[in-house]
Amino acid sequence: MEVKSKIWLEEGGELVFGEGKYLLLKEIEKTGSLNKAAANLNINYRKCWAQVKAIEDRLQVRFVEKIKGGEQGGGTVLTDKGREFIRKYEKLTAGMNEIVDKRFNKVFN
Repeated sequence: MEVKSKIWLEEGGELVFGEGKYLLLKEIEKTGSLNKAAANLNINYRKCWAQVKAIEDRLQVRFVEKIKGGEQGGGTVLTDKGREFIRKYEKLTAGMNEIVDKRFNKVFN
């Protein structure tokens, strides 16, 4: 048996950020493209764009920047603030999972 937990962030009672949005931003970071990220996650492009805009609107911070086309085409990259935010989320979730795992082992073992 193992324990599972989910962590999400809210602002004013509204969901701002969680695992799904984290995975989307990580995929954008990896691929350099919102379109490729959407395809890799099997999510509609418009839904992905709406999720990014929702994060940005609620936190009043730009998380992604569009790169206009050229020889190699355009793309979408994370801003410095976007990268910093996902790193902080990673630290938070890693620490929380460690605490939950320890508590679980103490209670059930």
